[in-house]
Amino acid sequence: MRFADFNLPSYIMLGLEKQGIYEPTEIQELTIPLIREGRDVIGKSQTGSGKTYAFAIPLIENIDVDDRSTQVLIVCPTRELAGQVTDEIRKLTSMRESCKVVPIFGGSDMERQIKALKSGARIVVGTPGRIIDHLNRRTLKLKNVRTVVLDEADEMLNMGFKEDVENILKASNPYRQTVMFSATMPRAILEITSLYMTDSVLVETAETDKNASIDQYYLNVGLRDKTPALIDLIKDNNTSIAIVFCNTRKMVESLTTQLVEAGIDARGLHGEMRQSERRKVMASIKSGDTRVLVATDVAARGIDIHGVDVVYNYDIPQKTEYYTHRIGRTARAGRTGVAYTLINTKYQLDQLQAIHRDTDNVIGEYVCKYSVKREASLRATRGGGSHTRPNERGGDKHSSVRRDKSPHKPTRMDRYKQEGRYKSQPTYMQYDYEDRPSRRGARRDDVREDRKGSSYNGSDTFRRSTKRYGEYSPKTRAQSKGKSSSRDKIKTTSKPTNKKAKPTSYHIPTKSGGKRRK
Repeated sequence: MRFADFNLPSYIMLGLEKQGIYEPTEIQELTIPLIREGRDVIGKSQTGSGKTYAFAIPLIENIDVDDRSTQVLIVCPTRELAGQVTDEIRKLTSMRESCKVVPIFGGSDMERQIKALKSGARIVVGTPGRIIDHLNRRTLKLKNVRTVVLDEADEMLNMGFKEDVENILKASNPYRQTVMFSATMPRAILEITSLYMTDSVLVETAETDKNASIDQYYLNVGLRDKTPALIDLIKDNNTSIAIVFCNTRKMVESLTTQLVEAGIDARGLHGEMRQSERRKVMASIKSGDTRVLVATDVAARGIDIHGVDVVYNYDIPQKTEYYTHRIGRTARAGRTGVAYTLINTKYQLDQLQAIHRDTDNVIGEYVCKYSVKREASLRATRGGGSHTRPNERGGDKHSSVRRDKSPHKPTRMDRYKQEGRYKSQPTYMQYDYEDRPSRRGARRDDVREDRKGSSYNGSDTFRRSTKRYGEYSPKTRAQSKGKSSSRDKIKTTSKPTNKKAKPTSYHIPTKSGGKRRK
């Protein structure tokens, strides 16, 4: 099927032809007719399937340019996605006059946004927080809105925007059309559909070939070798554009600095950056001035950067869906791509195995000079996955066996057993009755001489000779008759001791006071 079969207006066809787009994707073919009819639609499709044009094409066609009020509201979870949706819609409306698209999101000048809304914004694209701000200021009115689109609805709910989304739907025209697109369908989305959608239609595309065009690998390296392994991968692949994903803002900043010091053109992107800085980073990546983008998951949802060849997971994603959206930044629009995940602990290997089970993707091991001892390679249970292909480092694509097998490096316990220093039964500290260092070592003599008076230094073990512990011996205690050091303030009994009687207890000094034990 081709877009010409939809009988679209000429200005939309010209906008598609400028981009070289002639055939719709599966989600576009199924949802465009329903949205043109005015039905409430729930579209479930994987990332990179063309959902933006699936709702943008029919909504632009239904815009009344003579009406200056806001007719379409598109809600996105992140600023980057809102800016990208705005750019894509402007490509389709470039040949149509008076079809103004206004983006509103945090980090931009509020006064400029208010001025743009008053000038007649037919289509408004924004994030939930900034839309609520404009509703409270009464600079955005949704009484005449015809369609509300919730793009990446599951991500908005995960980010805690459920209450904001419900307030936006309550403030909009009750007779509106509601369109929702999501990669997953959690329970919270079903609750919204039951409350704010009427006679909705669920359109779900097949996901049998998801990530089939992405070669996926993992590297099991040491913690100190993680960054050097990543640097070697980036230099060896020599790709045009690559994205490195981290879990935290601090890791993004630290890793970006290390990559730049290694001679790699890298820029960082995270949610706490100013909007102007984030816009400059995205412009630098899209123009080709920067080769590597180091980002948190803020860039994993809906960001379409053309020409991304490789995706690196420097930190393993915390959820399976995050992994899917991360590697989905490559192999878009019929292209192929590669994804690498770096792990350095047994726990991370277990996480990767869980992702492997949930996605049913083939994740082979990439062997490099930093690889360490590891367990069996991850293999998919699907047929046809037994073939191997050597990688650049001499390993196999799906093999977990190193070609350069090295002998087992003995551990510290092994060395102790060979030298006869290992004892199966524990030994305990005994008193040192001579003025020499004890088994566990003693303090230096000069330190001992400086510490006169009390011999207790707050430690739970005895590391000093009997000369220093003389005041606690039974003989000295019997002579002292209650006298104690002014420093330790140890209380003694006033009863006279029987010299002929055998002492039955020793006074053990502790921090909280002396205790007696038999």
